[in-house]
Amino acid sequence: MRITMAQTDVTLGDVDSNLKTVERVVGEAVEADSDLIVFPELALSGYQVGQVSHDLSLAPDDRRLLRISQRAGGAGVLLGYPEAGGHGLHTYNSAGYYEDGRLVHVHRKLYLPTYSSFEERKHFLPGQQSRAGWADGVDGVDRVERSERARLTARCLIAPGGPCARRGSRRTLRRG
Repeated sequence: MRITMAQTDVTLGDVDSNLKTVERVVGEAVEADSDLIVFPELALSGYQVGQVSHDLSLAPDDRRLLRISQRAGGAGVLLGYPEAGGHGLHTYNSAGYYEDGRLVHVHRKLYLPTYSSFEERKHFLPGQQSRAGWADGVDGVDRVERSERARLTARCLIAPGGPCARRGSRRTLRRG
């Protein structure tokens, strides 16, 4: 399995520009025969959403997200974005998993930090559950340590990191 871990330079608040970057990276990953392309949390909005005055949220089945999945062909795409919901702006910090041009699953981040520069709880609601199966492992890196169930039951644990990663880096991992 070939996995592309895409750590992109995100422009805070510019969803359209960030979508173009994601489309470009997906195209490069497909050319490199990746089976899975993983983007960080909030890859389409930037992390510090509290510094932006306009609505950044997207519906999980937004046509632009589905188009990215179509471009990926048979490769899966895990992409982080603020999910539009019925409770106001920037409702959930979500990761959507897309495959073959369709939405397969949305995971809403369960544990929202409120320490240091991390103010997610001020801008998002926590997810209410983690679906059994592969999605048990989709959450931020610092939450993986809290999830014994995910570590013990997941066949593949995906933890898209946020703003702590080095800017501009992208690695393709190969196994077997």
